[in-house]
Amino acid sequence: MSRRSQATLAAFFLAAFPAAAAAKVTFTGYGDLRYNAGANLTLEGPTATLAKFGAVPEHATSRGFNASVMGLFASTQIQENLQFLSDITFRSIGNTVGQLQIQYAYLDWTPLADSRVRAGRVTLPFGYFNENRFYAFQRYEVTAPVFQSSILGLPIADWGVTGAQTFHFSKANVEAAAYVVNGYGNVSGQKSQLRSESIPGGISLANNLAATDNNHKPALGGRLSLRDIGGRNLDTGVSYYWGDWDASGLEPMYMVDAHLHAAAAGFDLLVEALHIGVRGDTGFAQSIGSPDWSTDGGFATLSYDRINVAGGQLAPFVQYESYSSRPNNGDPTREILEAGTAGAALKLSPQLMLKAEYLHLGYMIPDRAGGGSASLRGDETQLAAVVTF
Repeated sequence: MSRRSQATLAAFFLAAFPAAAAAKVTFTGYGDLRYNAGANLTLEGPTATLAKFGAVPEHATSRGFNASVMGLFASTQIQENLQFLSDITFRSIGNTVGQLQIQYAYLDWTPLADSRVRAGRVTLPFGYFNENRFYAFQRYEVTAPVFQSSILGLPIADWGVTGAQTFHFSKANVEAAAYVVNGYGNVSGQKSQLRSESIPGGISLANNLAATDNNHKPALGGRLSLRDIGGRNLDTGVSYYWGDWDASGLEPMYMVDAHLHAAAAGFDLLVEALHIGVRGDTGFAQSIGSPDWSTDGGFATLSYDRINVAGGQLAPFVQYESYSSRPNNGDPTREILEAGTAGAALKLSPQLMLKAEYLHLGYMIPDRAGGGSASLRGDETQLAAVVTF
């Protein structure tokens, strides 16, 4: 979607609804304050392999305080059924802010009670975590699932339009959502690469969601969910994404996600399974051995929040994830990521939650041409205070 199309779309929505006599802006925000109580990171592999990845053997330890993120939400009620919502996020905060992001900024129109249309930079209805657990105040865990946050780039938010409709039945509510957005593009300056073979940053797709579409084809997708099944806090659904990522618009990428969320008697379980299929990626081909590759994996999170401590609500939790990427030519080469976390969160008030977590991470990326592989192992203990205001 071009800048002109985005402007035209916004103008359409604003023209369709006359401006309120006195639009009021409401600001809220949050801070995710952390203390790294001890982290150990080891990067190993053959010298030639690490050099190809732009790295050297390393064993590093660290600890210290930081503000993982500070966020500021703004909402404007334009009309009774029309709002403008935005989230400005600050990262790498020292004397200055190292990174400024707009997580989302969109018009939210509810023409009917069970209908919703959003236009702008929108969070995609993909899976469950992307919309419901991304923010630190929405979850008990300190660390989001590593693969989805560090490689897919949660939250998956992009310029475009989403629409959703909820249907009410006696045994469950059904929500059907669809979207059209710019979609993932190629690595900056590399028209035939979706993922590069450099570590750690090059393997991420987070920066591939650009301000404009890099080809003439938008990405399409949707999600079908069953909610409140049997009158219980039970939600399951399937999501789909399709887009041509390369500059010429010839090479496809698709994702399929299935999720299950259930809560009862203080227990909360979330499970998501993910499949990714990519064609024509010459960047990751240098690592995995083929430009056509697939990823399979998922994560599970379990918590219990019925323990009262010091006037607050204590919630122990565990989280595990496992992902494997392979070439589609039958070669046994694999990129592997596994991570597990365990900890507890203490919710002292609606505005303050304290967290403690231990994280173990294992990651291996192959060098198919050189016959070697690089491995990354990490252990970290983190304390966090999440404040909302």
